[in-house]
Amino acid sequence: MIGRVSEQVVPGKRRRHPPTVRRVMVLEAARDCIVEVGMAQTTARVIAARCGIAVGTLTYHFPSLDELLVEALRQSSHDFTDQVLAQVREQGSAEERLLVLIDTAMPDRPAAARNWRLWLEYWARAIHHPEIAGLHNERYDAWRGAFAETIAAGVASGEFAAVDAASEARRLVGLLDGLCLQLLVGDTAVPVEAVRELLHEAVRLLRAARS
Repeated sequence: MIGRVSEQVVPGKRRRHPPTVRRVMVLEAARDCIVEVGMAQTTARVIAARCGIAVGTLTYHFPSLDELLVEALRQSSHDFTDQVLAQVREQGSAEERLLVLIDTAMPDRPAAARNWRLWLEYWARAIHHPEIAGLHNERYDAWRGAFAETIAAGVASGEFAAVDAASEARRLVGLLDGLCLQLLVGDTAVPVEAVRELLHEAVRLLRAARS
């Protein structure tokens, strides 16, 4: 249930974990808090309470909250992208791979919706935070690269028309972001199936002309 995250740590409930385990716990807790209550309410104290550790233990692993927030997004983005690409590699044609990239990214499933809510919080902060903006560029280069690589493979095989793969990747990712952002905030004029069809049509337009 989304709401206020308690800052209270129950005495006697703390458990000792190896440093590597604690680090993972902290990153997961930070992501959960951001998704549930927003970045503005995600403090070091709130994250530590979520983990059942002292604030001092948290700052041992992440000396600043900004450092923790950047690493939480980096890890979450890597995890989500790796899961998507694993599904893409199981597909045959370039068109099928593009459709999987799009369908698995749409926020109509819990994991994808969580990833979108996380990114939405970070986008707002990135405007005033150069390090998060830099991380955004890094992760989006990888994400657009997955689209560009798939499109280029389709062009090389003759499945797609002779388009510029990088330009088409920017177009598809931009369309995906814009439509899914509206979907995420509950715009009633943008139902999920309409979004899916618009995105699928954008992929179909890449097909090479058939004689």
